[in-house]
Amino acid sequence: MSKEVSERIVLKAKEDPQFMQQLLRNPKIFLKDYDLTDVERSFFENADEATLMGLSSACFNLVTGKK
Repeated sequence: MSKEVSERIVLKAKEDPQFMQQLLRNPKIFLKDYDLTDVERSFFENADEATLMGLSSACFNLVTGKK
């Protein structure tokens, strides 16, 4: 599932400065082998370092609104 892939990308970028720079330098090429939706790809293509560093694992948890 791409949600987990997106989370792994964000967490790795936060932990590995070289990974972060490669992602930011050319996201289209860097992400070509990752299983992401078009929306997720667009997010990474438009994100900056501050945005990625501000994300946490909690942002990947879905709330269904069901009790």
